[in-house]
Amino acid sequence: MGKKKGYTIGAIAIIAVAGGAYAISHHTSNNTQVADAQVGDFKLAYTNHAKPLKDGTLNVGLTLDQPFTGMFAQELATSTTDTILAEPLGNDIFKSDDSFKIVDGGAANFKLDKATKTATITLRKGLTWSDGHPVVAKDLEFPYEIVGNPAYGGTTYADATANIKGMDAFHTGKAKTISGITYPDGQNGQAIKIQFTKLTPSLTQIGSGNYMQTVAPYHYYKNIKPADFSGSKQVRQAPLSWGPFKVTKVVAGQAVEYARNPYYYGAKPKLAKINLQVVSTTSIAAALKAKKFAVAYLVPGNAYPTIKNLADFVQTGQSALQISATYFNLGHFDQQKDRNIQDRKTPLQNKALRAAMGYALNTDQVNKKFNHGLQTRANTMIPTAFEGYNDKAVKGFPFDVKKADSLLDAAGFKWDAKHE
Repeated sequence: MGKKKGYTIGAIAIIAVAGGAYAISHHTSNNTQVADAQVGDFKLAYTNHAKPLKDGTLNVGLTLDQPFTGMFAQELATSTTDTILAEPLGNDIFKSDDSFKIVDGGAANFKLDKATKTATITLRKGLTWSDGHPVVAKDLEFPYEIVGNPAYGGTTYADATANIKGMDAFHTGKAKTISGITYPDGQNGQAIKIQFTKLTPSLTQIGSGNYMQTVAPYHYYKNIKPADFSGSKQVRQAPLSWGPFKVTKVVAGQAVEYARNPYYYGAKPKLAKINLQVVSTTSIAAALKAKKFAVAYLVPGNAYPTIKNLADFVQTGQSALQISATYFNLGHFDQQKDRNIQDRKTPLQNKALRAAMGYALNTDQVNKKFNHGLQTRANTMIPTAFEGYNDKAVKGFPFDVKKADSLLDAAGFKWDAKHE
């Protein structure tokens, strides 16, 4: 395997280290404290030890060749771009460890009761929306309504979501409320309780679809018709925030300006403003060289040779949370039995042949030459980013022609010298 590992969504984040330190005190998703941890040769995080700039403005480049959609309601967001835009607003309510297991310490804590198949999610004290309204239990529940009601136009409803009691009835219009979500201390309280139909291993993990990882300001959204929700001003131009910053201006598809949220429960951000602007893939290297941006997101992998040696910049990223794989057509899917039937007449039915093909491919060399070392060969179906669940002892299919040959020999395949 090469030393450099793939970045999430195949992208690179470039962070400037000159001109003093910029700091955003709120971190989303994995909030585990790390001391400049690394993946291969790349840092997961970078700490600038220079004196922080007082009331500084952070200029951020978002590398895109088309306008961003600007969906600030994360319940309907389907792109990494929208997630980046929402990060300063307080995007993820849960804190997680290195294996993406939910732990205490986030904007909300989580407790699973296996005996009753219930989970209780409790807000931390002091959470307040940027309009001064407190974040309450109804705001915890409302994202489930947005995802569950097809009228809102969401596309993230899945089997994991349907595991909540009463969710399927709500989704199909047979019920007006989700019976499996209740309020231990009322809708204006601090908690919701979720009743599941069955226990699954992913119930303790973020990103599993079992829970919404956001809160939605019900008082701000309640009078918007579901069909009008995704295009509303509250969602596209003037979203509320519970995080360290709030949106002050949106230039549709091109730029977002943020300022401090005076109601943020945490430490006052050292930054006074963030200016985010779209920059094309062909212009990002020149923009960084000219110091137009201090931070750049989603820089494509093919730009890495150009930007890797830029003075005063450091590249950061993390291992991807997904893998890509080669699949073989071995049959068909039986709708009635709900399973795959391997009945196609093909030599590929032979497992040894499929394995031999894996060993005959020099995936490491391809990644090094064409992906600039930013991708690595997967060793299991579980990405290496899930440290507690990926078995590093499993080697996968490294390039090994001799092993490929021996597998084919043992399976009875004959070598055709005419096609050598």
